[in-house]
This record gives sequence, C-alpha cells and structure tokens, in this order.
Amino acid sequence: MGLTDMGFDKPTPIQEEAIPVLLDGKDILASAQTGTGKTAAFAIPLIEKISANPKPGIRALVLAPTRELAIQIDQQFWSIGYHAGISSACIYGGSDWGTQEKAIREGVDILVATPGRLIDHIKVSSVDFSALEFLVLDEADRMLDMGFLPDVRSIIHRLPKKRQSLLFSATLSGSIETLAREITQDPVRINISSFKPAEGVTQQAYKVAESGKLDLILHLVDPKTIDSAIIFVSTKRGVDGLARALQKKGVKVGSMHGDRDQKEREATLSDFSNSRINVIVATDVMARGIDVTGVSHVINYNVPRDLDDYIHRIGRTARAEKKGTAITLVSPEDGRYFSTISKEMSDRLEIVDLPEALADYAADGADGSSTRRTAPPRGGSKGRSSSRSGSAGPGRGRQSRRPAPASDAGSSGQSGDNTTRATTKSNDENGNAQETSENKPTDDTKRTSRRRPPRRRKEDDAPADRTKQKSRNDDNSRDDDRRKPSSGRDSRRGSESRGGRSRSNGDTSGKKRTPVDQQQLNRIKSVTEPFGNDTKPAENKPKGGIWSKITSIFGKD
Repeated sequence: MGLTDMGFDKPTPIQEEAIPVLLDGKDILASAQTGTGKTAAFAIPLIEKISANPKPGIRALVLAPTRELAIQIDQQFWSIGYHAGISSACIYGGSDWGTQEKAIREGVDILVATPGRLIDHIKVSSVDFSALEFLVLDEADRMLDMGFLPDVRSIIHRLPKKRQSLLFSATLSGSIETLAREITQDPVRINISSFKPAEGVTQQAYKVAESGKLDLILHLVDPKTIDSAIIFVSTKRGVDGLARALQKKGVKVGSMHGDRDQKEREATLSDFSNSRINVIVATDVMARGIDVTGVSHVINYNVPRDLDDYIHRIGRTARAEKKGTAITLVSPEDGRYFSTISKEMSDRLEIVDLPEALADYAADGADGSSTRRTAPPRGGSKGRSSSRSGSAGPGRGRQSRRPAPASDAGSSGQSGDNTTRATTKSNDENGNAQETSENKPTDDTKRTSRRRPPRRRKEDDAPADRTKQKSRNDDNSRDDDRRKPSSGRDSRRGSESRGGRSRSNGDTSGKKRTPVDQQQLNRIKSVTEPFGNDTKPAENKPKGGIWSKITSIFGKD
C-alpha cells in the first residue's frame, strides 16, 4: 500500500539487485551513483522483515552523514511503512533534545541518526541496542570525508556482533574497503556504474568570462523556461550575493549553506518542495543525499573540483528515471577543472554558444581562454600599465602627473623594473614624484636613505665649547692627582701595582717620576715644622732633627 501511494511501479537497477540479497539475510557492499533509489533499496526490505516479526526495542539503526539526508531517510521509512505500523525516529543536531531522548527511551523500530548526535545521546543516557538486527551506513564515503569514522567505530563497538550490515556508498575507495572489512562478513558486492550520471540528464556548458557569469545566470533563470532549479556556488558569500541578485529580478529564491540553522534549512526545503520558491542557491551541502523531486535544472555557477562532485551535483535532477538539464558555467579560471570533466563526459557534454546580448563575454578555446578580458600579466606594474594608457601603471596611492623619463620608457630587464618600482614607491609615500627618485634604482635609493651622517670632529666645535671642555679636563686632572700616591709606602704600593715588581723609591733612573700632590706635601710640612726642617738627614753626619728628638723622648729601642 505504501509503495502504491508513493507511485512505485518498477524497481531501479540498485533496487532490483539489493532487495533480494537483503531479504536473504546477507551483508551488502553496494556502490551506485546518486539519484538511483538507494534509500528505497534498503528501506523496503527492512520494513518487510521487521513487520513480519514484531519485537520490542530498536531493531534497525541507519547512520547518515548530514541532517538533511537523515530527515529524508526517516520520511521514506514513514511513507513506505505507514500502513505496516512501523515506528521510526530521527536523531540529529539542531533539534529538540528532550523529544529525541523520549523517542529513544520509549523505543522505536527504526532509528535514523547522524553519528555525532547519537554519540552525545549515548554519553548522556543509556541507549539499548540489545535487540538490534540491522545496521545501515548510507553515503559512507561522505561520512568518512566529514571525519565521522571515529564516531562510527565507537557506535559499532556497542552493537551486537550478530547482525546484518549494509554499506551503501557512491564510490568504493580504499578507506571504504577497510571499513567494509570491519563491519561486514562476506558481503555481496553490487556496483551500478558509479562514475556515470543518470541517463536522463542533458549536460550543457557555456564558455563565459568570470565577469559575465552573473548576467548569464540572470538571463537563464526565467520562470517561463525553468520550472525549478538548484544553483551551486562554491562559497557561502557567493550564495548570498547571487540570491540577492535573483531576488531583485523578482525570482522566488531561497539559499542554503553551512551557516544556516536547521530551522532555516527545513523551511527552505519545504518551500521548494511545495513550489513556494522556484530556485535554491546552495553550496555542496545539497549535492548529496537530498531527494527533492521535480528539479528541472541544475546550474553549476563554479565548476566542481573533481568528477565525483560534478556527478553528485547534476544528480539532483533527472531522479527516478525522469528528465533534467545540467548547465555548467566555465570561465578561464575554471579551465583546469573543466578539462577533467570534459574528457570523461565528452560524448554527452554539449558546448553551447552565449546569447547574442552576452556575446562580449564569450570565452573561446578548450582551456576556457577569454576573448573579452584577459588575466593581468604576472610581471611588475610596468606590464600592467601597457593595457591602459602607456604610463607607469596605476599605483595604490596617488599617481604622479609627471611623464616618465625617456630612458625608462624604452628600458627593459632588471634595471628598468627597478627604476619603475622606485618611482611608484616615491609616489605612494610622498604623493609627488621627484626627479632624483625616478632615475635611481630602488636598491641605491634604499642604501642612500640608510647612510649614517658623518661624525663630528673636535675642530668643528665652537670656541665656547672648547673653553668648557678645557675647564672640564682641568677638573678631571685635579681629581686624578688626589687619588695618586706621592711617596713612601703609597708610592711603593703604586709602583708594585703598576709594574708587578717592588723597587726602591730612590731608584728612579730611567723611570718616570710619580707626581707629588702639593696639598699632601704641605700637610707633611705642617706636622714636621715643630721638630725642625731636617726631615731627610745626610749620609756623613749622624741623624738629627726630628729623629733625634723622637729617640730622646721614646728611646732608641
């Protein structure tokens, strides 16, 4: 009854091969392109087996990489199993936690979840998988690309070992093969030409300059010729800008990308499904796993980076053996990515001429080279200025109105480039170019600006400065004299410290005499005057003077 209500009349190739294997209880490793009915390929036999033997608890677990795909799978189970009495719940981020926890606690037959959100529920509350019989991994390659492999393995370790495992993927890479060996046992391999789009897709490409893409989109998106369309743009900012441009034209358009919350995404998809809007501008978040019926056109504003993304994008149209058109806008910047796609789709990809009103934006050549506007050369500012007025080229600041010297206009090579850059630098910093800065190379100008000024000589000082310096030197010399020893023990100590040897104070032959401090000499005279002036007796007469007076008082000993 459910299949009749949904309009199923005959199975698709993936359904025709997968359903009998699943009903036999064998594991499956299936690969098929998007839009071939993979969801119904496992939903129909699971509902058949669960309804035939009802039991309490979670009977089947389906893991999906994105919220949109999880919601779509849950809707498929609800629609197909409506008359069979099968219960299901969908667990994903951005929705009410309490409602999801209540559904898990009360128990459902089929649980559809994203890996991250299910891990959160497992950590917070106990999820009983003891009654589990079936495990399904849908879009497994996308799940691994998004980094869900650790979460997937953590969930699988909590499941019963005895179960039937089904793995569906658009491609079978080495990582998918490794994961299949971990979760399946002797799986039956099913491969439905994974590198070819659906047969009902008409592929077209326009060679157009990057600056003409917006005008071409506004020309193509006409409600009279396009019933519903999905336009893929590579960046979130580009999505918002294109959506605003289409709204100004009067097109009923919505947008989808990673910055939209779950309620906004669901509202956009609901409006599109119910024909309240005709166009969705989106990033690759809509490229996989979203089953929106009735899409007549898919437009690639930017060329996808690889063939798989291209097939997934255009797979949004011509689903379930219907017809659709895929249009790709190819600019010179997209040439290297488009070359790979054109080689694989050469027999089915048609190059279409631009409308006459947009003929100026045409880009010729297999590599997407443009005849309207060429990319600027990679040389200096001199190369860029050749397409303008022959001047030195526009700078980032104020431009000089003085014409370039004749020697620079005809120069080429390293020196000419250096001269031009030096002139641009002077214009940017000072606002007005100077004659000297234009003719000098940049390196010389830098060296001149960093040269230190010459050191001043003492002869250049003013006379007043000389007088001050002389008096300052005299004061310093007097301070040094006070610190120098004059005679006796201090003199000997000074000579020992200077020469490293002890020598007599009287032996001064060939030696420079130590200057005597006049103040210290006057101090000695003031002490010795009461005892006489004979402070140094001669050799041939007995000691007298002060020494005789001292010995008479204290004794010879």
